[in-house]
Amino acid sequence: MMIRACGHSVWLNSLALGRAAITRLTPDPPGGRIERDPRTGEPTGLLREARDLVLQQIPPPTLEERKRAALAAQREALRYGITGVHSCETLQQWEALAALEEEGKLKLRVHHLLPAAELVEAADRQIKPGQGSERLWFSHVKLFADGSLGSGTALLHEPYTDDPAQRGIAVLTPGALQEKIQLAYQQGWEVAIHAIGDQALTNALGAIAAARKIYSGIKRDRLEHVQLFRPQDLPLLRDLGVVASIQPVHVTTDWPIAEKRWGLPRCQYAYAWKSLLRAGIHLQFGSDAPVEPINPLLGMQAAVTRQTTQGEPPGGWFPEEKLSLEQSIQGFTLLASWTSHRESHLGTLAGGKWADLTIFNQDLFGLPPECWSSVEVEMTMVHGELVYQKGK
Repeated sequence: MMIRACGHSVWLNSLALGRAAITRLTPDPPGGRIERDPRTGEPTGLLREARDLVLQQIPPPTLEERKRAALAAQREALRYGITGVHSCETLQQWEALAALEEEGKLKLRVHHLLPAAELVEAADRQIKPGQGSERLWFSHVKLFADGSLGSGTALLHEPYTDDPAQRGIAVLTPGALQEKIQLAYQQGWEVAIHAIGDQALTNALGAIAAARKIYSGIKRDRLEHVQLFRPQDLPLLRDLGVVASIQPVHVTTDWPIAEKRWGLPRCQYAYAWKSLLRAGIHLQFGSDAPVEPINPLLGMQAAVTRQTTQGEPPGGWFPEEKLSLEQSIQGFTLLASWTSHRESHLGTLAGGKWADLTIFNQDLFGLPPECWSSVEVEMTMVHGELVYQKGK
């Protein structure tokens, strides 16, 4: 099995198809699609939003293997000055992190988002939102309204420019999305909904609005990615108080694909961060690692320049949507602390807050943005403990 960078499509050879028992008679799973030869109906090996059909056949890694993987990822994060992450993983990954914390080896702070499919198991295990420690805690359930741009599964109102027969895939229908949001709300969770295409955004907002009529109260819900929107949906996004959780570094790899697949007219509302801010919508930043590099400086550079590190396209892609360095830093710090319910301890440097600090070897404010990607981290501190120092 080969996994596309975004994780939303996989390619299988004939042996893997056989092991997974995927044949011409296998129905498309809900919210997914098995690509088939138009002449014979046989599966071609390309699965869109249907990776679970294969994962069921792969033995899960052991606890020790998961712990080693987590420690390797932690070393990489600390090297780039990251003091905490929001991790959208399963309970298996959480178990590894919890074991590392018990051993005193978890140095990062991890806000763990729970997959919707594990809500029942979490309830059976007495896992509740807000539960955890200063290093590892829960509060959101992760849902998927659609797929990705590159896979052609992001859900659109209008067809793909380069494939007019397709509008993407609703991983969860609007009705199923609302049902799962209500289940999360009922158990006290908030939601983080993956929504890349403009139709997915419309569906997610409608489902949240409907669910909140039944379960009212202030919630810190998030929409992940918000890579394409219709202007008429922004007032509801603002009024619901839902945070747009975006990954600025995506624009550096996606802009040529977006122009090809969505067309230039639609792209004026793609990765349009300044427009979101002007509409009164709060922005949280991230990297979407491992889809993109975890280095936050690459995200800041992309937000401010809307260019690759090689300076493409000249002047920046839709340069009117560029942000300032101050806005970028706030997205990586203040908003991320608020959605994870840790704003009283994290997100700003102030007396009484936890000493989570990143020290760079150069002042970003004194450097042109095109130089930021070469800046290095001198040291990373979490809770007053020096957890990374360059050269040591």
